[in-house]
Amino acid sequence: MKKVMLLLVSAVFSVSASAASFDFANYADTEGEAGYASYVKTEGVITVTATGTANVSTTPTSAFAYLDAGGAGLGVCKNIGSTAQCEPSSDDNALRDEAIKLSFDQAVWVTDVDFVNGSHGTSFTGTYELIVDGISQGTQALASLATLNIFGTVFEFINNSVGNKDLASNQFYINVLDAQVPVPAALFLFAPALLGFFGLRRKATLAA
Repeated sequence: MKKVMLLLVSAVFSVSASAASFDFANYADTEGEAGYASYVKTEGVITVTATGTANVSTTPTSAFAYLDAGGAGLGVCKNIGSTAQCEPSSDDNALRDEAIKLSFDQAVWVTDVDFVNGSHGTSFTGTYELIVDGISQGTQALASLATLNIFGTVFEFINNSVGNKDLASNQFYINVLDAQVPVPAALFLFAPALLGFFGLRRKATLAA
């Protein structure tokens, strides 16, 4: 009985096991630079599929999700050559009117997103629109770290910067993204009852 209870306690309090960090910069460095019609990655219990779109406000076309090495991360490329490399190489980040879509296999909280600019730096002048499950969350200023805390399944980051699209600070890669699966509410409801059970067991033992 004690082993069963210990397992139940472990299940209730192992919240950290549901969190995942998708380090796209590290994937690019370790797996190599390449373009993908869809890039699939699993961390822990969460799987994400990354895709790209170009010209999202005019005539949307499919593009490639692109992993760029050297501290960059996940970007967008319209044309991929025979070696899976972006052509031209300067098009591998999310330019104005391009989007990175991240589709999760379950509803998650996206908590933090680290961006780098077109030159792999952290200085920004541009903006992006975030669409979650088809609903716009508005336009936000690009920054090296965005704390979102938004719940959903499909997250689309659209570069809607104004001005020179070739300016590095108006471009972005997703460097790292943190997500977590919400712990079922039933576990939190169960936890007090379980603790109460242990309290009763302890009182019964002391009374004996």
